[in-house]
Amino acid sequence: MPFSLTPLLCRLLLIMALVLSVHGEPETDKEKEKKPPRTIRFLPLGESPPFRQEIRDGVRYELEPPVGSIPPREVSLTVGKLSVPSVRLSLGRISLAAGLPNGVEPIAVRRPEDSPTAQPWMNLTLPETGNVLVLVWRDPGKLWDKPRWLLLSDGPEFNAGKLRLSNISPVEIRFIIGEEKIALTPGKVHLIDLPVGRDVPVQIAWIDPSGTAQRIYSSAIVQNQGERGELMVYRADGEQPRQPLKVLPLREKAPEPPPVAP
Repeated sequence: MPFSLTPLLCRLLLIMALVLSVHGEPETDKEKEKKPPRTIRFLPLGESPPFRQEIRDGVRYELEPPVGSIPPREVSLTVGKLSVPSVRLSLGRISLAAGLPNGVEPIAVRRPEDSPTAQPWMNLTLPETGNVLVLVWRDPGKLWDKPRWLLLSDGPEFNAGKLRLSNISPVEIRFIIGEEKIALTPGKVHLIDLPVGRDVPVQIAWIDPSGTAQRIYSSAIVQNQGERGELMVYRADGEQPRQPLKVLPLREKAPEPPPVAP
């Protein structure tokens, strides 16, 4: 008797084929080994220059910002002889992650116009392991060709439900997050737990030379399940800023925690 498939069995086989085509095969050990052991991301902090335009033949054209008034739109990374794919930069936005090997070898960050023999735009020395977020800024009145930076952990210890406070300003900053009060001196960061799905009132002030608190931020923040957040205070670098300091609140989906070894 010849073998034949029933209509029900045919449908089941078709469903299984579709599932395999969508999900693919499980990741092999070799594929896992190919993944870079850690990543680096960048966050440029600052203000965009005033919008400029000109009229040519009756048409308005946006002008490029003055040279050095914004960070480079793209940078390349070199670790020893290893070149890392370029990373795009934008003020107030965290870049996509670039994969890096472990180790303490310096990382040369170059702009597209920099020659391989020129001094890099940035020379970073990272911890031996772990993901890193690089905060980048410039001093007021200076150009972006001489940036300053601060390295922050971007790993699983900064996990879901956390809020990181960062003081990139030259003065003491005082935070009131709900009922919690935190004072941070320049260059310091602090992690706190934030309740999920609830509006939490936030007030931020800087301490002037007379010791008086000058409020610069008053709002409420909320984080959803699986998110982590940032509150960064940095010095305003725009033309005639109304406030000497700026606050950048951010939130994003937190990375999955590493699997627990059996």
